[in-house]
Amino acid sequence: MVDEFLLWKRWRAKCLSYLLDERTIRIMSGAHLIFSAPKGQWIRVFEPLKSCTEPYQSGLVEIMELCLLGVMSRRWNQLIEGFTLHTFCFIPISKQYADLHQLLQGTSQGEREDRLLDLEERDIIEYARQSLQCKPYILWLLPPVMNL
Repeated sequence: MVDEFLLWKRWRAKCLSYLLDERTIRIMSGAHLIFSAPKGQWIRVFEPLKSCTEPYQSGLVEIMELCLLGVMSRRWNQLIEGFTLHTFCFIPISKQYADLHQLLQGTSQGEREDRLLDLEERDIIEYARQSLQCKPYILWLLPPVMNL
């Protein structure tokens, strides 16, 4: 249990470091600006990046980072507070895998969670889900905080 606690502490520090990094804050501001445009416009911006034939799919990784930061932007302060105030809670890898599987199938969001998301956030999440359907491994290339 001590090892898990130390691992969790390192993970939390890594997440906070990413969230408070100047680059992340600039990307989040850009994401907020991008997603304030109509859905059709931001999809047209992202589509050429998705079709890049780079070996590491960096275009898709960057799109996912923008999408997830766009969703997180409205809850930024609560997210930072959550990381600084939250105590250790070990979630088994099997539970994490099941949650990821449900997310990719579109079944993880209950009615209550749907009500908490506005239309813009639902559009962003749906776009990200569809983009990742054939390439779920892209999630492992994102910063750890993005896979909450």
